Parts: sequence; structure tokens; C-alpha cells
Amino acid sequence: MIVAAVAVAAAGLIAHNVLSLPLAPLAVENVGPVAVYAALLAWCVAARDGIAARAALTFWAGLNLVGGALTVLPLPLLPFVPEQTVEHYAAHAIYAIAQVPLLGLLLTARRRPAGPPQGRFARSPRRPERQREPRPERDSGGV
Repeated sequence: MIVAAVAVAAAGLIAHNVLSLPLAPLAVENVGPVAVYAALLAWCVAARDGIAARAALTFWAGLNLVGGALTVLPLPLLPFVPEQTVEHYAAHAIYAIAQVPLLGLLLTARRRPAGPPQGRFARSPRRPERQREPRPERDSGGV
């Protein structure tokens, strides 16, 4: 599932660069970020608990989501003036929306409790009933 979400996120980045910029799919501006996705995915798969790897992948996807949303705006802090056309906005929408499945998967996976499945259909092991120790008898006060 995470492999497919990473593939969608990377495809969104490539789609933006091919549609908005005069870049070939194998240009370094595409290959570099896709290599980061691939490295973070490999780390997530190989890591024992994967907390740091998942956090890094979440950060990377979030950075691409925010970057995809902000770099379409003509902000004075950007070193370029983005094209203000419907096509360019559509390319940025594709780029940003493609990050959502990966972020959703990563963020919901962090909230799920570890351990066996819970819920109505989960099988729970039978617990042996505890043996109660007999209560000590009370002193009735000398009768």
C-alpha cells in the first residue's frame, strides 16, 4: 500500500515538472526528488520499527504538498515569478493532490495502536479466571 502511495506522490511531482516546466521525465529535477522518495521508502521497509523513516517520509511528502501549493503563487520571496495560468494551477493541483494519499496513509498509520487487531471481529485469547483467595474471617468482637 505504501509503495503505491509513494508512486502516486512521485508521479505527481513528475507530472508537474513535465506539464509546467520544459523538463524531460529523466531530468535531474525529476530524478533527484524521486530518488529521495525511493530512498525514504526503502528505509521505511527496511527499518525495524520505522518511526524515524516514516517521520522523514511524512516530512518529505508534506514539504512537497506545501511546496506544490505555495510555489504557484507570485510570492515576493520566491526567486522566480510563476506563470499565472489555468494550466499551471492545474499542474500544481495535480502535484499537491498526489501527495495526499501518502500523507493520509502515513498519518493514520501513526495513530493505529500496535498489537493485535481490535474491534468486533477480533479474536481475543481466553484468559484464565483468577482464583480468589478466601477472605480472612472477621473477629466478631468476643462473642
